Amino acid sequence: MTTDKRFVRQCLLPIIPDMKLPATPAFACGETAPGAKGRLALTAAPPRRSRGGIWPRHLALASLLGWAALAATLPAPRLAAAQPASGVSAGRAAVEPPFTARLQHLSDGDSFIVRTEDARRLTIRLVGIDAPEKAQAYGDDSRRSLRDAIEGQTLTILPVKRDPYGRLVARVFVGDKDVALEQVRTGLAWHYRRYESDQTPSERREFSVAEQHAREAGIGLWADPSPLPPWRYREQQRGR
Repeated sequence: MTTDKRFVRQCLLPIIPDMKLPATPAFACGETAPGAKGRLALTAAPPRRSRGGIWPRHLALASLLGWAALAATLPAPRLAAAQPASGVSAGRAAVEPPFTARLQHLSDGDSFIVRTEDARRLTIRLVGIDAPEKAQAYGDDSRRSLRDAIEGQTLTILPVKRDPYGRLVARVFVGDKDVALEQVRTGLAWHYRRYESDQTPSERREFSVAEQHAREAGIGLWADPSPLPPWRYREQQRGR
């Protein structure tokens, strides 16, 4: 191992002003290597005490501080700031950026097919809600309500994820109106708590409050004292 005396004097001594170079080096000096003028070949001889303490300990501390000072002068790496897409929480990653589209086909009160501006055909599943199936009570009412809200409108679609069926689970807006939230407010869909992790905390609260108000008002499917949730209906159908 070698060390440069000028490095010690010019770089390390300014960091540790009270550090003193001992008259007798703590390491035994060998011959200077050819072409290494000013460098001392140091061998691991037992350390000798100097007035300022043990030299190897000073050298180790000085080396660490020297490297720290050098690192402080280097430019910090530039990291790209992660910013969530509009309407998508930081805690969930959107599968693609928001886009606009128009209704092409309506399936039921929470899913439909759209055609995008670049001619893609996508199946959309509204995030946060579960609407009655077509064969259920209020299934037709829920479907009509959604059709009235989105037919002929420019839809702003904020993707959240893909579900196991390949559908794009998303928030959908007409202007500033959240289409799924309106379905809950009018009593024509449940807040789908099974998948509420797809929503932000504020969205969960908003949908939960909307459902509670619809229940208390007895509107839509809540006019029935004990409506059958669509997920239970599907379970019953699979069991047959």
